[in-house]
Amino acid sequence: MKPIQIRRRLEYKWVALIIINLATFAVSFDTGLVTLILPNIARDFRADINVVIWVPMAKFIMMAAFMPVFGKLSDIKGRKRYFNIGIIIFTVSSLLTGIASSIYEMPFYRALTGIGSAILIVNTRSLIVDIFPANERGKALGWHLLTVYLGHTLGPALGGIITVFLGWRFLFFMLIPISLATLIFSHMKLKESSRVHGPKMDWLGSLFLALALGLTLIAVTFGPQREWTPLDIVITNFWIPVVNIFVETFYYIAIPLVETLILGLIFLALFFITQLRVKEPILDLRLFIKNRQFASTNLAVFFVYVAHFSIYVVVAFYLGLVKLMDPFWTGIFLAVFPLVAAITSPFSGWFSDRYDRREVRILATGVIALALFLLSQLSAGSSIEFLLASLIILGVGVGLFSPANTTELLTSVSARERSLANGVLGMMRYAGQTLSYAVSALVIGLYLPTHIFIEGGPVFVEQYITGISQSLLLSAALAGVAMGIALVLKPKTIRRTANTTNKH
Repeated sequence: MKPIQIRRRLEYKWVALIIINLATFAVSFDTGLVTLILPNIARDFRADINVVIWVPMAKFIMMAAFMPVFGKLSDIKGRKRYFNIGIIIFTVSSLLTGIASSIYEMPFYRALTGIGSAILIVNTRSLIVDIFPANERGKALGWHLLTVYLGHTLGPALGGIITVFLGWRFLFFMLIPISLATLIFSHMKLKESSRVHGPKMDWLGSLFLALALGLTLIAVTFGPQREWTPLDIVITNFWIPVVNIFVETFYYIAIPLVETLILGLIFLALFFITQLRVKEPILDLRLFIKNRQFASTNLAVFFVYVAHFSIYVVVAFYLGLVKLMDPFWTGIFLAVFPLVAAITSPFSGWFSDRYDRREVRILATGVIALALFLLSQLSAGSSIEFLLASLIILGVGVGLFSPANTTELLTSVSARERSLANGVLGMMRYAGQTLSYAVSALVIGLYLPTHIFIEGGPVFVEQYITGISQSLLLSAALAGVAMGIALVLKPKTIRRTANTTNKH
Protein backbone atom coordinates (compact mmCIF):
# COMPACT_ATOMS: atom_id res chain seq x y z
CA MET A 1 0.00 0.00 0.00
CA LYS A 2 2.82 2.44 0.74
CA PRO A 3 4.19 2.51 -2.85
CA ILE A 4 0.66 3.22 -4.13
CA GLN A 5 0.25 6.07 -1.63
CA ILE A 6 3.61 7.53 -2.66
CA ARG A 7 2.68 7.39 -6.35
CA ARG A 8 -0.62 9.11 -5.64
CA ARG A 9 1.15 11.81 -3.63
CA LEU A 10 3.60 12.39 -6.47
CA GLU A 11 0.78 12.44 -9.00
CA TYR A 12 -1.13 15.09 -7.06
CA LYS A 13 2.02 17.18 -6.70
CA TRP A 14 2.57 17.46 -10.45
CA VAL A 15 -1.12 17.79 -11.32
CA ALA A 16 -1.35 20.69 -8.87
CA LEU A 17 1.70 22.33 -10.46
CA ILE A 18 0.10 22.08 -13.93
CA ILE A 19 -3.11 23.75 -12.65
CA ILE A 20 -1.15 26.49 -10.90
CA ASN A 21 0.98 27.07 -13.99
CA LEU A 22 -2.09 27.38 -16.24
CA ALA A 23 -3.25 30.36 -14.17
CA THR A 24 0.27 31.76 -14.11
CA PHE A 25 0.53 31.48 -17.90
CA ALA A 26 -2.72 33.42 -18.38
CA VAL A 27 -1.50 36.31 -16.20
CA SER A 28 1.95 36.36 -17.83
CA PHE A 29 0.54 36.14 -21.37
CA ASP A 30 -1.73 39.06 -20.54
CA THR A 31 1.27 41.11 -19.35
CA GLY A 32 3.38 40.24 -22.40
CA LEU A 33 0.77 41.08 -25.01
CA VAL A 34 -0.37 44.46 -23.65
CA THR A 35 2.91 46.29 -24.31
CA LEU A 36 2.94 45.13 -27.94
CA ILE A 37 -0.66 46.16 -28.72
CA LEU A 38 -0.55 49.64 -27.15
CA PRO A 39 -0.10 51.34 -30.56
CA ASN A 40 -3.14 49.45 -31.89
CA ILE A 41 -5.22 50.47 -28.88
CA ALA A 42 -4.12 54.10 -29.28
CA ARG A 43 -5.01 54.06 -32.98
CA ASP A 44 -8.42 52.44 -32.54
CA PHE A 45 -9.47 54.82 -29.77
CA ARG A 46 -7.61 57.80 -31.27
CA ALA A 47 -6.00 58.28 -27.88
CA ASP A 48 -2.96 60.19 -26.70
CA ILE A 49 -0.01 58.06 -25.58
CA ASN A 50 -0.17 59.83 -22.20
CA VAL A 51 -3.48 58.07 -21.58
CA VAL A 52 -2.65 54.76 -23.31
CA ILE A 53 0.43 54.12 -21.14
CA TRP A 54 -1.91 53.69 -18.17
CA VAL A 55 -3.38 50.54 -19.70
CA PRO A 56 -0.43 48.40 -18.48
CA MET A 57 0.48 50.61 -15.52
CA ALA A 58 -2.99 50.40 -13.91
CA LYS A 59 -2.57 46.63 -13.59
CA PHE A 60 0.91 46.87 -12.08
CA ILE A 61 -0.10 49.50 -9.53
CA MET A 62 -2.98 47.40 -8.22
CA MET A 63 -0.77 44.31 -8.03
CA ALA A 64 1.94 46.18 -6.16
CA ALA A 65 -0.50 47.71 -3.71
CA PHE A 66 -2.76 44.74 -2.94
CA MET A 67 -0.63 41.59 -3.24
CA PRO A 68 0.51 41.71 0.42
CA VAL A 69 -2.97 42.19 1.87
CA PHE A 70 -4.44 39.45 -0.33
CA GLY A 71 -1.51 37.24 0.65
CA LYS A 72 -2.32 37.68 4.32
CA LEU A 73 -6.05 37.16 3.66
CA SER A 74 -5.26 33.91 1.84
CA ASP A 75 -3.15 32.70 4.78
CA ILE A 76 -6.21 33.12 7.01
CA LYS A 77 -9.12 32.13 4.74
CA GLY A 78 -7.47 29.51 2.52
CA ARG A 79 -5.13 29.68 -0.46
CA LYS A 80 -7.16 27.49 -2.82
CA ARG A 81 -10.29 29.52 -2.07
CA TYR A 82 -8.68 32.83 -2.99
CA PHE A 83 -6.80 31.30 -5.91
CA ASN A 84 -10.24 30.49 -7.41
CA ILE A 85 -11.60 33.95 -6.57
CA GLY A 86 -8.62 35.44 -8.40
CA ILE A 87 -9.38 33.35 -11.49
CA ILE A 88 -13.00 34.57 -11.54
CA ILE A 89 -12.03 38.25 -11.27
CA PHE A 90 -9.32 37.84 -13.92
CA THR A 91 -11.82 36.19 -16.30
CA VAL A 92 -14.46 38.91 -15.89
CA SER A 93 -11.92 41.72 -16.30
CA SER A 94 -10.51 40.09 -19.47
CA LEU A 95 -14.02 40.07 -20.95
CA LEU A 96 -14.59 43.73 -20.00
CA THR A 97 -11.24 44.76 -21.49
CA GLY A 98 -12.06 42.98 -24.74
CA ILE A 99 -15.41 44.77 -25.13
CA ALA A 100 -14.31 48.22 -23.88
CA SER A 101 -15.76 51.07 -25.96
CA SER A 102 -13.43 53.95 -24.93
CA ILE A 103 -9.84 54.43 -23.86
CA TYR A 104 -10.94 55.78 -20.47
CA GLU A 105 -12.61 52.51 -19.59
CA MET A 106 -9.41 50.55 -20.20
CA PRO A 107 -7.43 51.62 -17.09
CA PHE A 108 -10.41 50.74 -14.87
CA TYR A 109 -10.73 47.26 -16.36
CA ARG A 110 -6.96 46.78 -16.24
CA ALA A 111 -6.99 47.80 -12.58
CA LEU A 112 -9.61 45.06 -12.02
CA THR A 113 -7.32 42.68 -13.93
CA GLY A 114 -4.56 43.72 -11.52
CA ILE A 115 -6.69 42.80 -8.50
CA GLY A 116 -7.50 39.36 -9.94
CA SER A 117 -3.86 38.83 -10.92
CA ALA A 118 -2.71 39.88 -7.45
CA ILE A 119 -4.96 37.30 -5.77
CA LEU A 120 -3.82 34.61 -8.21
CA ILE A 121 -0.08 35.21 -8.16
CA VAL A 122 0.15 35.69 -4.42
CA ASN A 123 -1.14 32.13 -3.96
CA THR A 124 0.62 30.28 -6.82
CA ARG A 125 4.08 30.12 -5.30
CA SER A 126 2.80 29.64 -1.76
CA LEU A 127 0.78 26.63 -2.94
CA ILE A 128 3.88 25.23 -4.66
CA VAL A 129 5.94 25.58 -1.48
CA ASP A 130 3.10 23.96 0.51
CA ILE A 131 2.85 21.00 -1.87
CA PHE A 132 6.49 20.24 -2.70
CA PRO A 133 9.11 19.01 -0.20
CA ALA A 134 12.03 21.28 0.63
CA ASN A 135 14.52 19.47 -1.61
CA GLU A 136 12.27 19.89 -4.69
CA ARG A 137 10.99 23.43 -4.24
CA GLY A 138 13.70 25.04 -6.32
CA LYS A 139 12.99 22.66 -9.21
CA ALA A 140 9.23 23.22 -8.95
CA LEU A 141 9.63 27.00 -8.80
CA GLY A 142 11.99 26.75 -11.76
CA TRP A 143 9.27 25.07 -13.84
CA HIS A 144 6.79 27.61 -12.52
CA LEU A 145 9.00 30.51 -13.62
CA LEU A 146 9.50 28.82 -17.00
CA THR A 147 5.72 29.20 -17.39
CA VAL A 148 5.97 32.87 -16.42
CA TYR A 149 8.54 33.58 -19.12
CA LEU A 150 6.74 31.44 -21.68
CA GLY A 151 3.75 33.71 -21.14
CA HIS A 152 5.96 36.78 -21.57
CA THR A 153 7.43 35.15 -24.70
CA LEU A 154 4.19 34.12 -26.39
CA GLY A 155 2.47 37.39 -25.45
CA PRO A 156 4.36 39.56 -27.95
CA ALA A 157 5.07 36.70 -30.40
CA LEU A 158 1.47 35.47 -30.80
CA GLY A 159 0.10 38.92 -30.06
CA GLY A 160 1.66 40.37 -33.18
CA ILE A 161 0.29 37.59 -35.40
CA ILE A 162 -3.22 37.49 -33.90
CA THR A 163 -3.55 41.28 -33.88
CA VAL A 164 -2.83 41.42 -37.61
CA PHE A 165 -5.50 38.85 -38.52
CA LEU A 166 -8.11 39.01 -35.75
CA GLY A 167 -7.53 42.28 -33.90
CA TRP A 168 -6.23 43.06 -30.41
CA ARG A 169 -9.58 42.41 -28.69
CA PHE A 170 -9.42 38.70 -29.59
CA LEU A 171 -6.28 38.36 -27.43
CA PHE A 172 -8.28 39.13 -24.29
CA PHE A 173 -11.10 36.81 -25.35
CA MET A 174 -8.51 34.01 -25.70
CA LEU A 175 -7.76 34.26 -21.99
CA ILE A 176 -11.34 33.44 -21.00
CA PRO A 177 -11.44 29.70 -21.92
CA ILE A 178 -7.96 29.20 -20.41
CA SER A 179 -9.12 30.81 -17.16
CA LEU A 180 -12.39 28.86 -17.04
CA ALA A 181 -10.58 25.55 -17.62
CA THR A 182 -8.16 26.42 -14.81
CA LEU A 183 -11.05 27.25 -12.48
CA ILE A 184 -12.74 23.89 -13.15
CA PHE A 185 -9.56 21.85 -12.61
CA SER A 186 -8.65 23.87 -9.53
CA HIS A 187 -12.06 23.28 -7.96
CA MET A 188 -11.87 19.55 -8.70
CA LYS A 189 -8.23 18.74 -7.98
CA LEU A 190 -6.52 21.26 -5.70
CA LYS A 191 -6.51 20.68 -1.95
CA GLU A 192 -6.99 23.51 0.50
CA SER A 193 -3.95 24.59 2.52
CA SER A 194 -4.15 24.84 6.30
CA ARG A 195 -5.61 28.09 7.54
CA VAL A 196 -4.28 30.29 10.31
CA HIS A 197 -6.10 32.80 12.49
CA GLY A 198 -5.00 36.37 12.21
CA PRO A 199 -5.97 40.00 12.70
CA LYS A 200 -7.86 42.29 10.34
CA MET A 201 -6.39 43.25 6.98
CA ASP A 202 -4.50 46.49 6.48
CA TRP A 203 -6.77 47.79 3.71
CA LEU A 204 -5.93 51.41 4.57
CA GLY A 205 -2.23 50.75 3.99
CA SER A 206 -2.95 49.20 0.58
CA LEU A 207 -5.15 52.15 -0.38
CA PHE A 208 -2.45 54.66 0.62
CA LEU A 209 0.15 52.70 -1.37
CA ALA A 210 -2.05 52.55 -4.50
CA LEU A 211 -2.71 56.30 -4.32
CA ALA A 212 0.95 57.06 -3.67
CA LEU A 213 2.12 54.96 -6.63
CA GLY A 214 -0.55 56.24 -9.01
CA LEU A 215 -0.21 59.95 -8.23
CA THR A 216 3.59 59.96 -8.00
CA LEU A 217 4.02 58.04 -11.25
CA ILE A 218 1.65 60.36 -13.12
CA ALA A 219 3.81 63.30 -12.07
CA VAL A 220 7.19 61.62 -12.59
CA THR A 221 6.23 60.21 -16.00
CA PHE A 222 4.80 63.36 -17.54
CA GLY A 223 6.16 66.26 -15.48
CA PRO A 224 9.67 66.70 -16.95
CA GLN A 225 8.43 66.05 -20.51
CA ARG A 226 5.75 68.74 -20.25
CA GLU A 227 7.85 71.19 -18.21
CA TRP A 228 5.39 70.55 -15.33
CA THR A 229 2.48 72.14 -17.17
CA PRO A 230 -0.99 70.62 -16.50
CA LEU A 231 -1.82 67.28 -18.10
CA ASP A 232 -4.94 67.77 -20.26
CA ILE A 233 -7.49 64.95 -20.65
CA VAL A 234 -10.73 65.14 -22.68
CA ILE A 235 -13.41 62.45 -22.14
CA THR A 236 -16.05 62.30 -24.89
CA ASN A 237 -17.90 59.06 -24.04
CA PHE A 238 -18.12 56.34 -21.43
CA TRP A 239 -19.86 52.95 -21.29
CA ILE A 240 -21.07 51.34 -18.05
CA PRO A 241 -21.19 47.61 -18.95
CA VAL A 242 -23.10 46.22 -15.96
CA VAL A 243 -26.19 48.33 -16.68
CA ASN A 244 -25.40 48.76 -20.41
CA ILE A 245 -25.46 52.56 -20.32
CA PHE A 246 -23.50 54.46 -22.98
CA VAL A 247 -22.89 58.09 -22.02
CA GLU A 248 -22.06 60.73 -24.62
CA THR A 249 -20.37 63.58 -22.80
CA PHE A 250 -17.58 66.13 -22.89
CA TYR A 251 -15.35 66.48 -19.88
CA TYR A 252 -12.12 68.45 -19.85
CA ILE A 253 -9.73 67.59 -17.03
CA ALA A 254 -6.48 69.42 -16.34
CA ILE A 255 -4.23 67.55 -13.88
CA PRO A 256 -1.74 69.90 -12.14
CA LEU A 257 1.42 67.80 -12.11
CA VAL A 258 3.30 69.65 -9.35
CA GLU A 259 0.36 69.33 -6.94
CA THR A 260 -0.11 65.72 -8.01
CA LEU A 261 3.49 64.92 -7.09
CA ILE A 262 3.13 66.58 -3.69
CA LEU A 263 -0.09 64.71 -3.00
CA GLY A 264 1.52 61.41 -4.04
CA LEU A 265 4.41 62.00 -1.63
CA ILE A 266 1.95 62.81 1.15
CA PHE A 267 0.16 59.49 0.60
CA LEU A 268 3.55 57.73 0.53
CA ALA A 269 4.40 59.27 3.91
CA LEU A 270 0.98 58.23 5.26
CA PHE A 271 1.64 54.69 4.01
CA PHE A 272 4.90 54.40 5.94
CA ILE A 273 3.32 55.95 9.05
CA THR A 274 0.49 53.41 9.01
CA GLN A 275 2.98 50.56 8.52
CA LEU A 276 4.79 51.58 11.70
CA ARG A 277 1.61 52.01 13.74
CA VAL A 278 -0.60 49.02 12.83
CA LYS A 279 -0.04 45.63 14.46
CA GLU A 280 -0.01 43.63 11.21
CA PRO A 281 1.13 45.91 8.34
CA ILE A 282 1.22 44.83 4.70
CA LEU A 283 4.87 45.91 4.60
CA ASP A 284 6.36 44.97 7.96
CA LEU A 285 9.39 47.25 8.19
CA ARG A 286 10.43 45.47 11.39
CA LEU A 287 10.66 42.17 9.49
CA PHE A 288 13.04 43.84 7.06
CA ILE A 289 15.23 44.78 10.02
CA LYS A 290 15.06 41.48 11.90
CA ASN A 291 15.22 39.06 8.94
CA ARG A 292 18.19 39.91 6.73
CA GLN A 293 17.35 37.14 4.27
CA PHE A 294 13.83 38.55 3.83
CA ALA A 295 15.18 42.09 3.40
CA SER A 296 17.91 41.07 0.96
CA THR A 297 15.64 39.09 -1.37
CA ASN A 298 12.88 41.73 -1.45
CA LEU A 299 15.22 44.67 -2.04
CA ALA A 300 17.12 42.72 -4.69
CA VAL A 301 13.97 41.86 -6.66
CA PHE A 302 12.83 45.51 -6.51
CA PHE A 303 16.05 46.84 -8.03
CA VAL A 304 16.31 44.02 -10.57
CA TYR A 305 12.83 44.78 -11.94
CA VAL A 306 13.34 48.55 -11.92
CA ALA A 307 16.53 47.90 -13.87
CA HIS A 308 15.33 45.57 -16.62
CA PHE A 309 11.54 45.51 -17.09
CA SER A 310 11.27 48.57 -19.36
CA ILE A 311 13.54 46.79 -21.85
CA TYR A 312 10.41 45.57 -23.66
CA VAL A 313 9.32 49.12 -24.45
CA VAL A 314 12.84 50.47 -25.10
CA VAL A 315 13.71 47.70 -27.57
CA ALA A 316 10.29 47.86 -29.25
CA PHE A 317 10.69 51.56 -29.98
CA TYR A 318 14.33 51.11 -30.98
CA LEU A 319 13.42 48.45 -33.52
CA GLY A 320 10.43 50.41 -34.80
CA LEU A 321 11.85 53.96 -34.93
CA VAL A 322 15.54 53.35 -35.55
CA LYS A 323 15.67 49.99 -37.36
CA LEU A 324 12.24 50.46 -39.03
CA MET A 325 11.25 46.88 -38.21
CA ASP A 326 7.58 45.97 -38.76
CA PRO A 327 5.35 44.98 -35.78
CA PHE A 328 5.28 41.28 -36.69
CA TRP A 329 9.06 40.87 -36.54
CA THR A 330 9.32 43.23 -33.58
CA GLY A 331 7.03 40.88 -31.64
CA ILE A 332 9.14 37.86 -32.62
CA PHE A 333 12.34 39.68 -31.64
CA LEU A 334 10.94 40.78 -28.28
CA ALA A 335 10.20 37.14 -27.50
CA VAL A 336 13.92 36.26 -27.38
CA PHE A 337 14.65 37.68 -23.92
CA PRO A 338 11.76 36.00 -22.03
CA LEU A 339 12.28 32.77 -23.99
CA VAL A 340 15.91 32.54 -22.84
CA ALA A 341 14.80 33.35 -19.28
CA ALA A 342 12.20 30.58 -19.53
CA ILE A 343 14.78 28.05 -20.69
CA THR A 344 17.23 29.09 -17.98
CA SER A 345 14.75 29.05 -15.06
CA PRO A 346 14.48 25.24 -14.56
CA PHE A 347 18.27 24.89 -14.60
CA SER A 348 18.50 27.72 -12.08
CA GLY A 349 16.01 25.95 -9.82
CA TRP A 350 18.03 22.74 -9.98
CA PHE A 351 21.23 24.74 -9.42
CA SER A 352 19.84 26.66 -6.42
CA ASP A 353 18.73 23.38 -4.76
CA ARG A 354 22.39 22.30 -4.67
CA TYR A 355 24.37 25.48 -4.08
CA ASP A 356 24.18 28.59 -1.94
CA ARG A 357 21.24 30.57 -3.35
CA ARG A 358 22.83 33.85 -2.31
CA GLU A 359 25.84 33.11 -4.51
CA VAL A 360 23.49 32.29 -7.39
CA ARG A 361 21.81 35.69 -6.86
CA ILE A 362 25.16 37.49 -6.90
CA LEU A 363 26.12 35.78 -10.16
CA ALA A 364 22.71 36.48 -11.71
CA THR A 365 22.62 40.20 -10.85
CA GLY A 366 26.15 40.57 -12.21
CA VAL A 367 25.06 39.01 -15.52
CA ILE A 368 22.01 41.33 -15.65
CA ALA A 369 24.19 44.41 -15.03
CA LEU A 370 26.59 43.29 -17.79
CA ALA A 371 23.74 42.78 -20.29
CA LEU A 372 22.22 46.19 -19.56
CA PHE A 373 25.61 47.86 -19.93
CA LEU A 374 26.07 46.19 -23.32
CA LEU A 375 22.60 47.35 -24.38
CA SER A 376 23.50 50.92 -23.35
CA GLN A 377 26.15 50.89 -26.09
CA LEU A 378 23.49 50.63 -28.81
CA SER A 379 23.74 53.10 -31.67
CA ALA A 380 21.86 53.64 -34.91
CA GLY A 381 24.44 51.48 -36.67
CA SER A 382 24.49 48.61 -34.15
CA SER A 383 23.95 45.20 -35.67
CA ILE A 384 20.88 43.11 -34.93
CA GLU A 385 23.25 40.33 -33.87
CA PHE A 386 24.73 42.55 -31.13
CA LEU A 387 21.27 43.40 -29.81
CA LEU A 388 20.24 39.73 -29.96
CA ALA A 389 23.35 38.60 -28.03
CA SER A 390 22.78 41.26 -25.35
CA LEU A 391 19.15 40.19 -24.90
CA ILE A 392 20.22 36.54 -24.60
CA ILE A 393 22.67 37.46 -21.83
CA LEU A 394 19.93 39.44 -20.07
CA GLY A 395 17.58 36.46 -20.33
CA VAL A 396 20.19 34.17 -18.76
CA GLY A 397 20.70 36.61 -15.87
CA VAL A 398 16.99 37.05 -15.12
CA GLY A 399 16.36 33.32 -15.51
CA LEU A 400 19.11 32.56 -13.01
CA PHE A 401 17.94 35.21 -10.55
CA SER A 402 14.22 34.53 -10.12
CA PRO A 403 14.08 30.88 -8.87
CA ALA A 404 16.99 31.32 -6.46
CA ASN A 405 15.66 34.60 -5.07
CA THR A 406 12.07 33.35 -4.72
CA THR A 407 13.07 30.10 -3.02
CA GLU A 408 15.36 31.95 -0.62
CA LEU A 409 12.60 34.39 0.29
CA LEU A 410 9.87 31.79 0.88
CA THR A 411 12.16 29.63 3.04
CA SER A 412 13.09 32.62 5.21
CA VAL A 413 9.63 32.71 6.86
CA SER A 414 7.37 30.19 8.56
CA ALA A 415 4.83 28.16 6.57
CA ARG A 416 1.88 30.21 7.81
CA GLU A 417 3.52 33.42 6.51
CA ARG A 418 4.35 32.24 3.00
CA SER A 419 1.45 33.87 1.19
CA LEU A 420 2.15 37.11 3.04
CA ALA A 421 5.86 36.88 2.16
CA ASN A 422 5.00 36.14 -1.47
CA GLY A 423 2.64 39.12 -1.37
CA VAL A 424 5.42 41.42 -0.23
CA LEU A 425 7.69 39.96 -2.91
CA GLY A 426 4.99 40.60 -5.50
CA MET A 427 4.53 44.15 -4.24
CA MET A 428 8.26 44.81 -4.65
CA ARG A 429 8.32 43.14 -8.08
CA TYR A 430 5.34 45.00 -9.53
CA ALA A 431 6.32 48.29 -7.93
CA GLY A 432 9.67 47.78 -9.65
CA GLN A 433 8.00 47.04 -12.98
CA THR A 434 5.82 50.14 -12.75
CA LEU A 435 8.72 52.36 -11.69
CA SER A 436 10.84 50.90 -14.50
CA TYR A 437 8.41 52.29 -17.08
CA ALA A 438 8.36 55.68 -15.35
CA VAL A 439 12.14 55.97 -14.95
CA SER A 440 12.80 54.93 -18.55
CA ALA A 441 10.23 57.40 -19.92
CA LEU A 442 11.64 60.13 -17.69
CA VAL A 443 15.28 59.67 -18.73
CA ILE A 444 14.56 59.26 -22.45
CA GLY A 445 12.20 62.24 -22.36
CA LEU A 446 14.95 64.49 -20.99
CA TYR A 447 16.87 64.10 -24.26
CA LEU A 448 13.93 64.88 -26.55
CA PRO A 449 12.52 68.34 -27.29
CA THR A 450 9.60 69.21 -25.01
CA HIS A 451 7.37 70.26 -27.94
CA ILE A 452 7.40 66.66 -29.20
CA PHE A 453 5.16 65.59 -26.32
CA ILE A 454 2.86 68.62 -26.54
CA GLU A 455 2.69 69.59 -30.22
CA GLY A 456 4.18 66.60 -32.05
CA GLY A 457 6.94 66.71 -34.66
CA PRO A 458 9.97 64.78 -35.89
CA VAL A 459 12.28 62.90 -33.52
CA PHE A 460 15.98 62.90 -34.39
CA VAL A 461 17.58 59.48 -34.14
CA GLU A 462 20.66 60.81 -32.34
CA GLN A 463 18.55 62.35 -29.58
CA TYR A 464 16.52 59.21 -29.09
CA ILE A 465 19.61 56.96 -29.07
CA THR A 466 21.24 59.20 -26.45
CA GLY A 467 18.13 58.92 -24.26
CA ILE A 468 18.10 55.13 -24.63
CA SER A 469 21.80 54.89 -23.79
CA GLN A 470 21.50 56.97 -20.62
CA SER A 471 18.39 55.10 -19.54
CA LEU A 472 20.14 51.73 -19.92
CA LEU A 473 23.27 52.96 -18.15
CA LEU A 474 21.08 53.88 -15.19
CA SER A 475 19.46 50.44 -15.44
CA ALA A 476 22.88 48.75 -15.31
CA ALA A 477 23.72 50.78 -12.19
CA LEU A 478 20.46 49.70 -10.54
CA ALA A 479 21.27 46.04 -11.28
CA GLY A 480 24.64 46.72 -9.63
CA VAL A 481 22.76 47.93 -6.54
CA ALA A 482 20.88 44.60 -6.45
CA MET A 483 24.22 42.78 -6.63
CA GLY A 484 25.60 44.94 -3.79
CA ILE A 485 22.57 44.12 -1.63
CA ALA A 486 23.18 40.37 -2.07
CA LEU A 487 26.85 40.87 -1.19
CA VAL A 488 26.29 43.02 1.89
CA LEU A 489 23.18 41.40 3.41
CA LYS A 490 24.58 37.96 4.07
CA PRO A 491 22.06 35.90 6.06
CA LYS A 492 23.65 33.44 8.43
CA THR A 493 20.64 31.13 8.16
CA ILE A 494 21.63 30.02 4.65
CA ARG A 495 25.04 28.76 5.75
CA ARG A 496 23.61 26.96 8.78
CA THR A 497 20.97 25.29 6.63
CA ALA A 498 23.60 24.15 4.17
CA ASN A 499 25.78 22.74 6.95
CA THR A 500 22.84 20.95 8.51
CA THR A 501 22.00 19.40 5.16
CA ASN A 502 25.58 18.22 4.64
CA LYS A 503 25.64 16.53 8.05
CA HIS A 504 22.72 14.38 7.03
